[in-house]
Amino acid sequence: MADLSPRTDITERIRGEIRENAIILTMHGKPIGHIPFDASCVLMDQGYEVDDQRIFRVDNTGIPQPSQYVDCENGWC
Repeated sequence: MADLSPRTDITERIRGEIRENAIILTMHGKPIGHIPFDASCVLMDQGYEVDDQRIFRVDNTGIPQPSQYVDCENGWC
């Protein structure tokens, strides 16, 4: 028989904090659950990687970084 208890969708209020071996799910700072994880099953977007249960941004040193963020002409920027 299905549980007919009223439910409230709280998904948008949940936050996750990465710990050594799990993502701790919290609501208003109070732990409400966890998701165990194994770094071998974490899929990262390009430019990010997981190593020894730590998350790293991979900086591409082949891309030149701008020396300034605005162009200045005759002292006016």
